[in-house]
Amino acid sequence: DYSKSMGGFLQAIWHRAEGDYPERADTVRAFKRSLQNALAERVPSQGGFLVPEILRSQILMVALEQAVVRPRARVIPMDSLRVPYPTIDDTTHTSTVYGGVFGSWTEESATIPVSQPAFGRIVLEAKKLTASTTIPNELLHDAVAALDQWFNEMFPIAIAWFEDVAFIAGSGSGQPQGFLNSPCAITGPARAGGAGTNIQYADLTSMYARLLPNSLNSAVWLCSPDVLPGLLQLVTASGIAPPLWLPDHSAMGYPGGGDGSGYRYNLLGRPLIVSEKMPALNAAGCLALVDLGYYLLGDRQAMTISSSEHYLFANDLTIFRIVERLDGRTWIQSAITPENGGNTLSPVVLVHA
Repeated sequence: DYSKSMGGFLQAIWHRAEGDYPERADTVRAFKRSLQNALAERVPSQGGFLVPEILRSQILMVALEQAVVRPRARVIPMDSLRVPYPTIDDTTHTSTVYGGVFGSWTEESATIPVSQPAFGRIVLEAKKLTASTTIPNELLHDAVAALDQWFNEMFPIAIAWFEDVAFIAGSGSGQPQGFLNSPCAITGPARAGGAGTNIQYADLTSMYARLLPNSLNSAVWLCSPDVLPGLLQLVTASGIAPPLWLPDHSAMGYPGGGDGSGYRYNLLGRPLIVSEKMPALNAAGCLALVDLGYYLLGDRQAMTISSSEHYLFANDLTIFRIVERLDGRTWIQSAITPENGGNTLSPVVLVHA
């Protein structure tokens, strides 16, 4: 069954499959016909073979182990090119909550204030992510098992990489809008040590105070590798090293599970993820505190794959191109003024440059 193995699937849709395997030509031909040609919604002439759902699920399952955003985001299945998603226009809690729900204490027979929430919508529009690789024709012909192992191990990681780059820092134009560019993102005050210096303990506490309170149990820290040296040397204003870097007990093999690797750390009680996809040390957002449950990830839930021998014909290589379509952006569109009128709060808080 060509749909149960990525190597077998690639071999079946290979342009030379029917010629090189005449004894299986009818089976291969029937399999190709069973895959609905994936006509593009914008350009009908573009198409390819739909990746069977069992293989797409396997790819995403492996990708989840390497991805930063997808396993923590709110994934929205998309059954069309554009999907509107409801949201509440919630910008202030000084007199109302949830975009206009008003509560009041009234005397008997007194007039009751009337209000209604303001609803809005976010439109997720599938953007096209294309990943391609070249494979020697000999490998396609002779080593399906090796090809299957390589594809299942490496290609999902590559797809997760490019998804994350967009979900973190995408502009929103022709690609998802990353949380760094979200309209609800808050940038903390100027760094305690001055612009371009290592992050100080005061910077962390300032960021923590701007996080939505209901995100305190779900947010994660994300930082660039060059931010780590400063974090590892953090001290309080009185010169005492705060207990920020105790390894996660579950990772050390203590009760609670974990694999004993010992590399997982908590920063002010929340997990820290180190990623080179984050901005460098001297840039705004090189350290972020984000509740990714507020990130909407629209997934068209389809992958297409096509192959061509013409691009590198002289090298006897076949290029395979996989296309998936998805979108992403934060659920709320502005920071929220709290009931006490204090500093605005958000599920996305960034350190100052």
